[in-house]
Amino acid sequence: MTQGDARVCPFEQLSLSSADTNQLQLVLKAILEANLGRYQDFLASDKGKANPSTWKLVKTTHRTRVYLERQHRPSFTPFQAHSSAASNDPVLQPFLCVGSTSGNIDDVMLGIVNPPPACVNDLSKATLLSTITLPTTANPFQSVEMKWMELSVRSRLVKNHDYVYVEVTGTRHLPSGERVGYHLLHSVDVPVARRLPDCVRAQLSVCSFFRQESKTSVAVYTLGMMDTLDDRARRVIQPHFVNILLSTFKRAPSVDKKILEKRDSEVGTGVSLSRGNCVTCSKRPWRLGSAATCNVCSGFVCNSCKVVKELSFMTPELDMTKRRVIFCSSCAIDENVSEFSAAETSSCTSSWGTAHDSDLRSVLSFS
Repeated sequence: MTQGDARVCPFEQLSLSSADTNQLQLVLKAILEANLGRYQDFLASDKGKANPSTWKLVKTTHRTRVYLERQHRPSFTPFQAHSSAASNDPVLQPFLCVGSTSGNIDDVMLGIVNPPPACVNDLSKATLLSTITLPTTANPFQSVEMKWMELSVRSRLVKNHDYVYVEVTGTRHLPSGERVGYHLLHSVDVPVARRLPDCVRAQLSVCSFFRQESKTSVAVYTLGMMDTLDDRARRVIQPHFVNILLSTFKRAPSVDKKILEKRDSEVGTGVSLSRGNCVTCSKRPWRLGSAATCNVCSGFVCNSCKVVKELSFMTPELDMTKRRVIFCSSCAIDENVSEFSAAETSSCTSSWGTAHDSDLRSVLSFS
């Protein structure tokens, strides 16, 4: 295996005892409640915006801002029981992501629990080790699963990092009655999931909440940290993971069934798409030149208005291939054709730049 390549999961599915399952559920509930409290404080005290005295902006991408915590005092990490042991740890920094994505809460949650084939990354390829809670008809997004994931960084200086963690998803209501979705990733220590050669076993604790801020927009909030065990690796692993995580919250461009149904109804009722004018700017035929066709609505678009993106698709042979896809401006917005969902390799290899080293303030704890 060459450096940076991801491997097939070497672990078999695990069977947890009832006692272990109950204990894990209690721990996860405590972590989720603690994070929900922080999220409510963020909405109430900070008005849903990052406090510049606490958080340093390190990256702005599309509709999301990524921050690292400004460090003022040493504290303990959520991966240790005693703060006295934290002094020997490498420098860690919590990160905060604040932004929005198109659609509604159900769209976002569906993309998390069932990623579309076009959106393939290290997180979506994580291997299921054990299912603890299954979705139900009443709670289709409620799930608790133990997984193994390897982050493939493709770097000669930094080894791949792998994680054994529990993923928790679902929806609930705030005291105000407002519905929110949640997504929690928290590392667990499973002895049978042994450490692998040429790979660093690391830890993470990341919690996201999603709130409907308008009819077509969902507010995204993510607070987390990653223990990469090495400061140099942190500067590579953490930005890489955040890009992957945020891309999971974006709907991949696809031929939506509603759009197809609308198109079929228009054809059935005799409503035809104009072959003479651009569907965006309505230019006359003689000004169109070599017109293209939107891959979603099949409308004609001129060279000035067409949106071209290189997207990844899964072939019937389960191979990944890239293809240039043409959209009109309207479909590009409706389907959220963004830098997260298109040609993600460029964003995944990007860096936040140099960040100030510091100690970790307690942000995600078991209590």
